[in-house]
Amino acid sequence: MVRLVDNDMKVCFGAHSGCAIYKLFVLCLFRHARVFRHSRVQEIGTQDGVTPLSSRVDQQTPPRNVRSNESVLVDPQWLAARINTEGSNNSGDAIRIIGMGQGIEQYLAAHIPGEVFVDWKTEIHDSHNPEMFNLPSRDQIESLLSRLGITPDTTIVLSDNMSSRLSARMFWTLRCYGHEKIKILDGGRRAWIQSGRSFTTEVPDIKPSRYIVTHENHRIRAELADVKTRLESGHRNFLIDSRPVEHFTGEEAGAVYHTGEQHERKGHIPTAHHIAWTDNFSEFGRFKPVEQLRDMYEHAGFDKNA
Repeated sequence: MVRLVDNDMKVCFGAHSGCAIYKLFVLCLFRHARVFRHSRVQEIGTQDGVTPLSSRVDQQTPPRNVRSNESVLVDPQWLAARINTEGSNNSGDAIRIIGMGQGIEQYLAAHIPGEVFVDWKTEIHDSHNPEMFNLPSRDQIESLLSRLGITPDTTIVLSDNMSSRLSARMFWTLRCYGHEKIKILDGGRRAWIQSGRSFTTEVPDIKPSRYIVTHENHRIRAELADVKTRLESGHRNFLIDSRPVEHFTGEEAGAVYHTGEQHERKGHIPTAHHIAWTDNFSEFGRFKPVEQLRDMYEHAGFDKNA
């Protein structure tokens, strides 16, 4: 069982990091490797960074042993095809693209066609305890998804400009509240730009829905008491700290994820292992192949079947 510790580091050290969401997302993928990806936009390096091979985008095909409709991570080609065929603006859409990481001004200036804006600093954590960045309440998530015109049958596509950090957070949140149809645009806004596709300034006209959470899955959420119990029981290989290594060692204090406030204490939870969140990604900002990720975590002492 893979869980995310809610309250994260703050409950133990007065610190906070959203990076642990990556670990939950990646480790969940290990259980169903076939859903990891079905294609990738090919890229080549240039003197200034990365140049998309736009002419090759539409030539990518899913591997034979992977069904595209089972993929969790999707690429710009997949998303663009569904914007053209399914991206209407009515309640009950086949897909709803949620964009995070930008401010409202940046969103209004340029966003993926059909994308709706969600303010990650206020809308995807518990508004009653904003300093903790905890899981939002059931009422909050129902209100948010209703405002976005989402129903249980909607496929939610998550995108951000923060190396999928916020998308992974929202993936976990939606899973906790039982929403099944979720995908992440691998590489987010950067991947869309690299694919050569255009942005828009048009804001979708959303008809609100009435989203009702029918079941919750808090088995993927751990709290401070769970961590203490496992530590007292002698468990050692169950905690991953994915902050920068200097924060893990205590060389630097770091800062709270969403406020920038300096951490009150340095160091890490006893027995925690360190795997930096950046280690999950290729140089192009996309998740590494599942085989590489599995090897990395198993080398660190974590059993995917644990």
